[in-house]
Amino acid sequence: MGTEIDLDIFRNSQIIEKNIIFEKEFKSYKKIKNNYSNESFEFRNAYYKILKHFTKKYSNDIFSMKILEEYKEKLFRIDEKEIRINLSKVFKNKNFRKFKYMLLCDCLFINSFHNKEKALEIIKEFKKIYKYPQKFIELFNVLYDDTKNIQEFNKLKKYIKFWKINKKFSNQKDKKILIVATMSAGKSTLINALIGKKISKVTNEACTEKLHYIYNKPFEDNRIYEFDNELSLNATEKILLENNEENIGNEILVSSYFRNFKKKICLIDTPGVNFSLRANDKTITEEKIKEKDYDVLLYVFNAENISSNDNFNCLNYILENKKDDNIIFVINKLDNFKKGEDSIDETIINVEKELTKIGFKNPIICPVSAHAGYLAKQKIFNEIQDEDTLEELEELVRKFKKEYWNLSKYYNYEKTNDKIENDRYEMLLKNSGISLLENKISKM
Repeated sequence: MGTEIDLDIFRNSQIIEKNIIFEKEFKSYKKIKNNYSNESFEFRNAYYKILKHFTKKYSNDIFSMKILEEYKEKLFRIDEKEIRINLSKVFKNKNFRKFKYMLLCDCLFINSFHNKEKALEIIKEFKKIYKYPQKFIELFNVLYDDTKNIQEFNKLKKYIKFWKINKKFSNQKDKKILIVATMSAGKSTLINALIGKKISKVTNEACTEKLHYIYNKPFEDNRIYEFDNELSLNATEKILLENNEENIGNEILVSSYFRNFKKKICLIDTPGVNFSLRANDKTITEEKIKEKDYDVLLYVFNAENISSNDNFNCLNYILENKKDDNIIFVINKLDNFKKGEDSIDETIINVEKELTKIGFKNPIICPVSAHAGYLAKQKIFNEIQDEDTLEELEELVRKFKKEYWNLSKYYNYEKTNDKIENDRYEMLLKNSGISLLENKISKM
């Protein structure tokens, strides 16, 4: 894809909002009557220019430069332009020096979050410029070696807390989930339901032309990263749902907080395997299966079209080339079933028979309504605004309370806690099978 991306950095949640200079509770600094209140242009320009100096000297990679751009947007007003500064002179100002530890934290986060040696180089230069008594090494030990916080860093408590959440998350072992389906199985809706956000395009036409690697982040920072020939640290829905034609490779990387998964997860969204107008899609997916670079394979069925030749051919290919038996067979779109006309029980039995006949032993089958689960998650996180969607959601709540559509009975799970029992939308998330599928994935 041309430029390489450091995945550890790509999966960090942003902590720019935890910077004390942007927090309202530090408005007392703004009342200082000199050129270095944190509201003044002089302060904001100096802060940015120091960040820029260290970024250009120690990183200058695409990700660091993009974070630097975010700081520039946040520090400067529309009509303001950066001006040159004298680094040593700036640090002589006693009011600017109050932010020395915050500034160092930002320099380290942008340029050396995963590189202790580079962090020490930055600190060495900080000491040279600063020339006053300081505890930069003590701050380094708190950030990188988990030593106990000290009083001098009390104002940085929130920033340090989220730094360590990022650090702890990055040390986890990644679990890769390969998702395979034929066209119109609802794969994209399932991915959106697992994430809790609209990241994958939902359509009845084949739309995934490339491999999408969707990584979760440790906490919600209200930013979705995308690398599709160009890097965006705040990708809009339009950017996410439209592929960049200049990307000549077959991969797109996305990073976002997943609303429910606490462990380190990567969803690998593959192109549909049955779209004749784009034969390359099938090849990309089959090669990815054959690579065996995944921990769990999710195969998604359309409940209304189980016994298709495309399903049969793809399942035979998976059987012959699978990594192991860590496969979950997901039956989706069960919300479209009609009581008296369709049987969920019989559909599950028939899928099990078909899979056994092909050669899968003791297949794990998970029935879901990705659409109902996605809307439930959207409501839980207060992201449904329009009345039509709210009405549809309430209808699904009523529907999945009924025994026929309650999919939770097909899962072996521990007793539901009171929080879920007393929340209609949490119950819908469970009854739609989505939260139980998430538990199944996490435990495999």
